[in-house]
Amino acid sequence: MGQIIITSYWFAREQIEDLRPRFVLSLMDPASNFNLPRVDSVEAHETIWVHDIASDASEFDRPYVAPSLGHVQAIVELAQRWGSKDRVLIHCMAGVSRSAAAGLIYLSALNPSRVGQVASLMRSAGPWLSPNPLMVRLADNALCLNGRLVAAHNSMGEARMYGVVEPLVLPMPA
Repeated sequence: MGQIIITSYWFAREQIEDLRPRFVLSLMDPASNFNLPRVDSVEAHETIWVHDIASDASEFDRPYVAPSLGHVQAIVELAQRWGSKDRVLIHCMAGVSRSAAAGLIYLSALNPSRVGQVASLMRSAGPWLSPNPLMVRLADNALCLNGRLVAAHNSMGEARMYGVVEPLVLPMPA
């Protein structure tokens, strides 16, 4: 069974060799200049260039890039392409918002009938997670979940602690 790892850029950079992911998804601010070391285990590394903007994109002007339906669809397509049999590392700068939302979206795309269970597992294993609500709303629409993903996200409540303690490692759905 595969695993999904949600973490910060800093943990990913320092621990990528030990984590040995097959696939990596980076969600980074546009024009940031951060790179992960190359490791033999990584077959594919995709980057989504987006800022951590949690509210309606119309409130922000350039140079900010708010999450969009296209960003969310890219995560769904990666989940469909990469699947659940391997180790997938998802990171953003802090490992709290964009990466948490991407992990929730990835796992929900693989198992849309269990979005509530996925959110509950993420909250219990990662009390610091605070998935980006705009990304979650967009994914709910993209996955035709009729509000179930938004409700699952809301059921997670507020983060109960702050700062990433360690990479969050979750099992992929069977």
